[in-house]
Amino acid sequence: MYISTCLISLLIASSSVSVSGRFNKPYPDVGLHESGYICRLDPKVNAQTFASYEKEISSIWGSACGRNRGVFVTDPPDGKTYNCGKFPKSWGVSDASQMNNLSAHTAEQGVYALDQFIRAVYHSSIDKDIGACDFESLSEFVCGREDPWRSTPWYPKLNAPIRAVNIGGLFVLERWITPHLVEWGNSTGIIDQHSFSSRCEDLGNCDILRNHWYTFYTQEDFDDMKRQELNTVRLPVGYWYFQEISGFTASPYLIPTESIFSPDHPITKVITYAKNAGLQVILDLHAAPGSQNGFDNSGETTVYKEPDFWGEHWLYDSVNMAGTLMTIEAMATYVNYIEEAHGLDNIMMLELLNEPWGMLDLGKVRDFYYDAITRVRTVRAEMPILMHDSFRPYKWGTFLKNWPYDNIYFDNHAYHGFNIADIASDNPESDREKQYTHEKIACTYKSQLHFQTCNVAPVIVGEFSLAIDNCMPYVDARYADFGQCRDIETRLTSPWWRRHIKSFAMRQISTAERELGWAFWTYKVDDESERTEPSANFWSFRLAAKKGFIDKEFFGNRDACLHAPVADFLEGDGDDNQQKLPSPVSEREFASYFSSGAVHEDGPKDIGSSQTDGESYSTLFFSMLLVFAVAGVSVAGFKYMRRDDVNLVGSGYANVPTTDRHNESTTYSYQTITTGDGHSI
Repeated sequence: MYISTCLISLLIASSSVSVSGRFNKPYPDVGLHESGYICRLDPKVNAQTFASYEKEISSIWGSACGRNRGVFVTDPPDGKTYNCGKFPKSWGVSDASQMNNLSAHTAEQGVYALDQFIRAVYHSSIDKDIGACDFESLSEFVCGREDPWRSTPWYPKLNAPIRAVNIGGLFVLERWITPHLVEWGNSTGIIDQHSFSSRCEDLGNCDILRNHWYTFYTQEDFDDMKRQELNTVRLPVGYWYFQEISGFTASPYLIPTESIFSPDHPITKVITYAKNAGLQVILDLHAAPGSQNGFDNSGETTVYKEPDFWGEHWLYDSVNMAGTLMTIEAMATYVNYIEEAHGLDNIMMLELLNEPWGMLDLGKVRDFYYDAITRVRTVRAEMPILMHDSFRPYKWGTFLKNWPYDNIYFDNHAYHGFNIADIASDNPESDREKQYTHEKIACTYKSQLHFQTCNVAPVIVGEFSLAIDNCMPYVDARYADFGQCRDIETRLTSPWWRRHIKSFAMRQISTAERELGWAFWTYKVDDESERTEPSANFWSFRLAAKKGFIDKEFFGNRDACLHAPVADFLEGDGDDNQQKLPSPVSEREFASYFSSGAVHEDGPKDIGSSQTDGESYSTLFFSMLLVFAVAGVSVAGFKYMRRDDVNLVGSGYANVPTTDRHNESTTYSYQTITTGDGHSI
């Protein structure tokens, strides 16, 4: 089937650029809005529930009391400076050590004092950023953009947050998703889709990819997604598929023989599968000309060793940049056409580009987004637009201030399984403690993600998984053995692991559903990997659901993070007799200080205190607070950096000898750091 040039021109001319629209009325623009930020106690903590949060309340002082030199003031000021050893009299609680002591004050006073403490510490902070409103699970960051999924153009269709899976490895190859599709590596020279397309004719295996497009996913997969109560899929595609409309060359990439306008084109067939199942689609440009990040998921792996240069062949090459803009406009034209010609009206949003590299000039990335939106809105005036944050989610507030477009959303990718600090463990106990830590980190995203929604634009967690390590073969080209994969199979049979993996999944989902929603990476890996690789259970949604790690009962649970995860990692299933190793400073240890006798049921011990204006000040208590504060601030600072920034640091190696972790012979492979989809290159 062929569409005439006249029809394409008609489709383009039928719309005009829209710089404002009818969506997102509660927040008509994007960018910085700091004046409206409020940090407060979560309303779920009230007089009736206060006592049940004893552990969580005890855990906050280690970091909170060390912020801002350990001092805070009230708003409005009352002429005094306070700290955790001296609260204002009007709060009804004398100091932090008294907070859980309900014999010294009422629950109502405790709730009021805790709320005032959170507000005062936040007010006293220099930067009103993600760290300033982190009080474990007890705080709530508010800005007037709560539940942003309710103010979207697709809300009438979904009536819920986005609950999605990624269709990974179908139209943009990644070895770890389909390791059995072809013979990868040195013997063939195939490391990504670019190299496959370049070599398949000589190797005589081009039909493998053509067959893959039509068989890896079927209608049954999408029907299963719907039965799991998913409502959306995110569909990654490469620029080469749209050559027929854009006019930009796809060489050397293999493209389908069918016209892009044919209902039998593989991309159109997948969108049809989704439509038949009642699923919306986020159409995602995952691979741009020249590679926007150097990963294999961009189609072409970088040849540069230094990460400083990754993505620059895309950003600074005028031909590649023009080709990207032509492709995005072509994608919008394609969306118009399949809606008109085939009745496929389920393209919910267009993602301009997946994961522009985190060391690129952010101003130029913003300018690219501006030009791309202009192209899209010229073709399809009210197309919702999704922009990836380039691994720098909190820098966009000032970059987008006075941004002229509305109906704009951001994509944040939140993985737990690549940095050394995330994955390192070498015995069953440390494996369990690692899992427990990631459960806690998942809940810190509550304030982090909402800060991005408030400071920039409403955000979706467009990629995440259940992995807390890099044990899936080929998922991480930086793989090094720290012992983290030694007991991986235990997680599939242990009751302890089952409980905590479910907790981890529920906390991630709950946090994301406070914003626009989520998209798990990925729906499945190839059949052989799902049968033989234990780690596939943490990357394949359908396996995780089958194992019970993900349960549709999680959907809509807003309160998964109100209580800390159960800290029973020392005990496990009761069959671990290894010597117990000391844990890092945690709320568990700090809580033990309270239970050790420093705080009694009838108030603090008289272990040296002074009286100032009638307000008690326990010097030993405050000294202990300072000790824990130093550790807490260090841990908190590290925690925030590693979730978003450490992903951007590392070394890339082209053609470096490496020994495969499955004890294969030494081979040569391209290696880079891994972010995003868990990309090995």
